[in-house]
Amino acid sequence: MSRGEVLQRAWHDLTDAQRRHLMRTLASYVHQLRTVPQSAVAGLLCSGWIGSATRGPFWDFFAECVGGPLGPFPAQGSFNDWRVSLFDKFGQRHAPAAAYLAQIRREMPDAHPLVFTHADIAMRNVLVRVHGPCAGDVEEAGSIDLGQAGWHPIYWEGLKFAWAKNSKHIWQASGRQVLCTGYDAEFQREFDLQLVAGGIPP
Repeated sequence: MSRGEVLQRAWHDLTDAQRRHLMRTLASYVHQLRTVPQSAVAGLLCSGWIGSATRGPFWDFFAECVGGPLGPFPAQGSFNDWRVSLFDKFGQRHAPAAAYLAQIRREMPDAHPLVFTHADIAMRNVLVRVHGPCAGDVEEAGSIDLGQAGWHPIYWEGLKFAWAKNSKHIWQASGRQVLCTGYDAEFQREFDLQLVAGGIPP
């Protein structure tokens, strides 16, 4: 059986019904990922840490300015502290920006469920197989590029999807319904952080 075709190439040939079916399959895939249990990491708590699939530091395009792997973080609180610290240079130059960053940090919850996350769900990273013209004739054959995968706050999958450059309108709109619902406050805080930096990641 064929390994599958990259969705970015197959998308144009899918019917709307097949696309909707595929997005439901994607939602199930994300749910399955979130059931993967954490295991202990030396020096950290048995659970509740943020790190890579290999239980160590992780890479993320949200922090390309760091120039290296991040963490692992022992808890979401330390992860949130680090996230806001990326914008400290703007607060050092402008006192109102420093006060605004402090407000954003106070509003950040430190107790989201921490779940296994692909962290780069994009059409280029999804493989599909199409067996016919009906909605159920398309299946997700797998996902690739797990370079950013690991344990993150539950909203992280949706946040990364929302900020990625997904050019296909239906894919973007459907994906937001599947991955981004229920996390408006988290996304708004991220948007507010980006505004501190002038809309450009630090």
